[in-house]
Formats: sequence, C-alpha cells, structure tokens
Amino acid sequence: MRALARLVFLLTVAGCATVPRPVPSDRELLTAAVKAFMASAPMAPPTTLWLSNEEDSECDRAEPLPRAPGAGSPLDLLAFEVFGNQVVTDRWASLLEGHRHNYARDLKTETHKTMVVKPDTSTTVEDLCLLDEAKKRNADKVLVYQVLGGNRGAVLVHFRLSNARTGVVEVSRTLSSTAAGVVDRSSR
Repeated sequence: MRALARLVFLLTVAGCATVPRPVPSDRELLTAAVKAFMASAPMAPPTTLWLSNEEDSECDRAEPLPRAPGAGSPLDLLAFEVFGNQVVTDRWASLLEGHRHNYARDLKTETHKTMVVKPDTSTTVEDLCLLDEAKKRNADKVLVYQVLGGNRGAVLVHFRLSNARTGVVEVSRTLSSTAAGVVDRSSR
C-alpha cells in the first residue's frame, strides 16, 4: 500500500512539472518586432507606405552589377513577407506594390540618367535609390528594414521610417525579439 501511495505521489508531482515553452519561430519573432515598431510609430490612416530592405538599394554601387547571392540575411525574404502582411493586417498604412519598374514613366519624373563610362562612350542607368523609388510611386513614407542577425529563438532587426517627400527620418529603432519579448536596442 505504501508503494502504491509513493507511486501516486511521484506521478502527481511529475504531472505538475512545468513544461518549457517551445522556441518561437522566426515568423513569430519577426511579427513581434514589427508590431512593437508600429506601436512606437503610429500613423494617420490614409498613409501610403513603400516597404524595402536596406540591401535592396542600388545607390552605392559603382557599376550596375547584380548583388552577390547570399548578401544580407537569410531571413530577408521571410521578413519582407511578414512585415508586409502585418502592415496590411493591422491597417497601419496602405502598402504599395513591391515590384520594380511598373510605374507610369510618362507621369513621373525621369528615372534614367546618363553616365559616362569612358571618355568616348556613355550609357544610361536607372537611379533606384530607396527614397527616389518611393517618390516615383507617390508614397508618403518609406519603411526600410535590415535583419542584423538571427539565431534560434532570437532575431535583431533595424527599422527606419522616413518621410518620402522630405527624406527626414521620423523613427529609427533596432529591436531584439526573443521569447521573453521585444527589447529596444537602439541606444546600446
């Protein structure tokens, strides 16, 4: 009888033991980070937004060469999907389409500029700076993100919200998202 009582006691104690929470997925971590950023930067409802990755800028390249594969974070594609979905779901802003080169060129400013390659030849290249791209699409704001790092159970993302017309950075935050929550790491 004592052995049965001990067995029941051990099973009861074992059943009450806490089970560790599962590690959140990258999607959950990125969602928490963008929600925290959107809470820190409320916007008026009719705002149009251009969402872009920091690595998407062509501005600093000396030659119009394609970007090396694997540049940036492996979470970049997932981050773009998660951030775009969350902006639309929360109705934080109206998100503009992300495909390039589909704007009406006859209605916007000229997007091509002539560059002298050699003293006797010239070529035209398209200026694809992030603010210029947003202006061509008549966006009010530009949200640029950069996934700075990520490992199992944590992700570090930098967000920068700018006014597309003036270029003024309105909000800039570096957020660390973990299972414990989202922490602002901007000043550290």
